[in-house]
Amino acid sequence: MLILKPGLFLQDLRVTLRWLARAKGLAVKFVLTLALGNGASAAIFSVVRGVLLMYSRLLVG
Repeated sequence: MLILKPGLFLQDLRVTLRWLARAKGLAVKFVLTLALGNGASAAIFSVVRGVLLMYSRLLVG
């Protein structure tokens, strides 16, 4: 079982933020990759949801 200690988490977060502040180019790549992944997931979800709703309405009505 994984037990998270708040102090260790905050320490890890501080170290990570310091590391990303030093490597600004890498931090920008990380943020852009996360944004692109989230946007693509949302777009695919919207398309699939729209198609499924359209076909369900055709089947019912």
